[in-house]
Amino acid sequence: MTEEENTEIVKQGLAAFQRGDIQSFLELLDDEVDFRHPMRTAIWPWAGHRRGRVQVAEFFANLQPVEEFEVREFIAQRDKVVVLLFERLRIKAQDAA
Repeated sequence: MTEEENTEIVKQGLAAFQRGDIQSFLELLDDEVDFRHPMRTAIWPWAGHRRGRVQVAEFFANLQPVEEFEVREFIAQRDKVVVLLFERLRIKAQDAA
């Protein structure tokens, strides 16, 4: 696939996410997807590195409602697409058990 085709697939996935259609988002992913959320897990335990559709689905199952989600830039090179974006969500405090 070309960089443009890969970027278009990523755009389709982000549109599905913004519609709340997580299943359609997941169906666009490769079985070996490499998914990274940069937030430190000490701050947000669900962040971090996920590999494969199953782990990405687990990430989205724990995702808190998103208040703001703005795609800022796509960077495509060969078979990789990086998305720079801004997100804001509220995380409910959890009791230490």
